[in-house]
Amino acid sequence: MVWVKNMVKNKKNSYNKFKYKERNRERIKREESREEAKETIGWCKECNLPILGSRCEICNNIPSEIKLSPPGDVRFASRKGKRLLAELFSREFGVSSFLDGKIVLFNKIPGQDRTDEIIIDGNVIGVLFFDLEEMDYRLDLREGGIPYLVDAKRRIVECNERIASQGHIKGRGIKKKDIVLFGDGIKRNDDVIIKFGTWLGFGRARYSTSDFSEISEISDEEIVLRVRGICGIDDKRIDEIKRRKMKKRTIHECVRANIGYLKGIEEKAVNEIKDAFVKNANKDKNKKQFTVSFSGGKDSLVACEIAKRAIGDSGDKKELHLVYIDTGLEFPETKKFVEDYANKEGLCLKVARANDAFEKNLYKFGIPSKDLRWCCKVCKLAPVSELFAKEYPNGCISIDGKRKRESFVRAKIGKFENNPFVPNQISYYPIREWRAIEVWLYITYRGLDYNPLYDEDYERIGCYMCPAELGSEFENVKNTHPELYRKWMDILLDFAKKASVSEGYVTHGFWRWRRQPPKMRELADRLSIDISKTLSSAKQERGKFIEINNLGRYCEASNNWLIEGKFECEGLAFERVVEFLKTVGYVRYSEDLGVAIVDMNGIRAKIFANGDISVTSERKLARKELEEIAKAILKGEMCTLCGICVNACVKNAIKIAQDKGEIQIDEGKCSRCGKCDEGCVVLKYHSNLAKIEI
Repeated sequence: MVWVKNMVKNKKNSYNKFKYKERNRERIKREESREEAKETIGWCKECNLPILGSRCEICNNIPSEIKLSPPGDVRFASRKGKRLLAELFSREFGVSSFLDGKIVLFNKIPGQDRTDEIIIDGNVIGVLFFDLEEMDYRLDLREGGIPYLVDAKRRIVECNERIASQGHIKGRGIKKKDIVLFGDGIKRNDDVIIKFGTWLGFGRARYSTSDFSEISEISDEEIVLRVRGICGIDDKRIDEIKRRKMKKRTIHECVRANIGYLKGIEEKAVNEIKDAFVKNANKDKNKKQFTVSFSGGKDSLVACEIAKRAIGDSGDKKELHLVYIDTGLEFPETKKFVEDYANKEGLCLKVARANDAFEKNLYKFGIPSKDLRWCCKVCKLAPVSELFAKEYPNGCISIDGKRKRESFVRAKIGKFENNPFVPNQISYYPIREWRAIEVWLYITYRGLDYNPLYDEDYERIGCYMCPAELGSEFENVKNTHPELYRKWMDILLDFAKKASVSEGYVTHGFWRWRRQPPKMRELADRLSIDISKTLSSAKQERGKFIEINNLGRYCEASNNWLIEGKFECEGLAFERVVEFLKTVGYVRYSEDLGVAIVDMNGIRAKIFANGDISVTSERKLARKELEEIAKAILKGEMCTLCGICVNACVKNAIKIAQDKGEIQIDEGKCSRCGKCDEGCVVLKYHSNLAKIEI
């Protein structure tokens, strides 16, 4: 009977495992379908408008579905963006009237630099991209754009009509002998319009107009272009195009078509903040201040409007503070917009100012880059953590406009999170699921004034020379703010000269990385630009800042292992190193002998002012302790006095002595928890700043 019971039990377990796997597979499918759904957008063909909900709220029709390339953060083209498109279509194909009065959407997709799918009338007609080689915008056509170019006047190639009757055309190479007309103005690798009878297509030219007409060596059998897409153009299709041209729409009509959907997402976001506000109001002893992280951008504007509506129902609007970080690198329009908005809405504005922190640290850390963004710590985190420590000692609840689709890093944000660098600050993200199109429709729906820089085709609002911005955005600065562009270019060229780096290294945007990604290495090869050196060569290189000479030798006299090392100490204030060593262990310091003795977890380390390190340990390897010593020495040499560690310390063991301009650590209060290291700009990027070999 026992074996029968076991058999039944095993069958039951197998069945449970099977059901668990089935449920798990269904869950994964649901999640994948949700993700896939997020990469689509609806389009009402009757009203010719994008639809975000299940139905068009003007005509009640079910919209057709447009698949978007991920991440699907689709947005409206700005006025300047539409002008740019019209100029490009006119320049390249001699026609752009089909854009007049149309809703134009951009969908950001992966590419070398700015790369946007272009959507009109519910069709992806092409891709707008910024060419870092030419430093100019280009168009890449898609099949959906063919009918709009039926009246094209430039880049026309006419082929023998019989090709259309030879079966599958898409992807086929067209030979020279089949070309009837090879139009003017065609360059190698240009997109061209291909005509054969009642068929219209587009392809990629392998020769320029001059090559085709002047080089007699081109064989009649030579393939001169390749077809990329094709469609039939008859009277019915032409009538359809004309009807589309007549359906001119505005963003206000788009709001009407999505009004119920907008009210729904607003209500959800408002309720989330209400919930946080009510919970906070019930904690009378340590009631936290409500703030909005207000950058002057579109997302923080919407987050603030949501917060105002939530708190307006259950509290005083004066209880809401705007927190703006003036990095010293902001556009003047942004600073003015933030001040004007706060005054208009009657909100208390708190400004965290970095002042000249960027200039002070520029020649210490070098040109900031995507992989060494020290400026964010020094110019953003440091001043805002100081402001919060001063203004909100009980902590604060910050409403933040971060959205998941903005970047891979932000894709994982939840409903709220605790700030690891600012104790007692809780950040709420009420619009985390919104796409850019929802944000802009909501701004229009509520009639909100927004930063005028968006009308200048800026997608993001931040520091004017941010290394994380696209090359196209920095080129835009040259047009809108030539004085700021020239100021930063002069600094970059100065670094380039000192580092013996070519001017092309700067003008083509290689300065935005220290370790160039594959796409930039390929670009460097095409442009013959040497990227073996970087702008960081302009400042003094440290080489091996700390080096442990051996893994340790056994000392019979002390019955311990002895590990020795060396650090570079030229021009180093050793007293600063001693102060930071207190975060590692208990320190005894002899100024006369120039030695600091650190006791930590049974390990004794002697650090000498001449750069010698001697560690005695019961273990052969004390790698963790050696790394802690190395980091403390590095902090002592490169501390920026940003104050992040001061505000992060839960024991109040760290302070800045204003009279001396030095960090001071109370050894009795310090618990060696490591919190002060988590936000330290020096340790964040220590692998880029110095080599530590242990």
